[in-house]
Amino acid sequence: MHLVEIHKIEYHPESKGYILVLKKTEGNIKIPILIGSNEAQSLSLAYEDIRLPRPSTYDLIINLIQNLDAELKHVTINKYDKGTFFSNIVIKKSTIKIDIDARPSDAIAIALKALIPIYVSNNILKIKKYKDLIKKQHFSEQIDHSKNTYNEKEIMSNLIEAMNKAVKEENYE
Repeated sequence: MHLVEIHKIEYHPESKGYILVLKKTEGNIKIPILIGSNEAQSLSLAYEDIRLPRPSTYDLIINLIQNLDAELKHVTINKYDKGTFFSNIVIKKSTIKIDIDARPSDAIAIALKALIPIYVSNNILKIKKYKDLIKKQHFSEQIDHSKNTYNEKEIMSNLIEAMNKAVKEENYE
């Protein structure tokens, strides 16, 4: 595993998103990760150590973990598949190590707020060398779902069945 830090967060007009650039602390290797505008804002607040009047979701998560007598250890960005990066938040509770799957932007924001290290795996360093890495990344809403086929009659039947059950049980919420 290789220690990284945030190099910069910048707007990427072509994708209409933002690029989070991680830089290996020893060396000049940079890893670009495409993130949304909300994620960029949250990361910027955490990076600049700007405190909000009320706890953010990341503060809540950190507080929960600490109040359950567990310890945030580090974040690892460990996989890249079909245009998406994957990461884990590593927590230690007594002698038990727990890996929690998280979006890299969320995991990194938690790492910044909790002051824990951010690592990338060897696999990530290998894919970094691919050309046009940003073009291969996507937001989930950019995935072409038009190739999916749906059975409209089955969907309608399931919806009507669920509605009838809700009415019968008087469960309207």
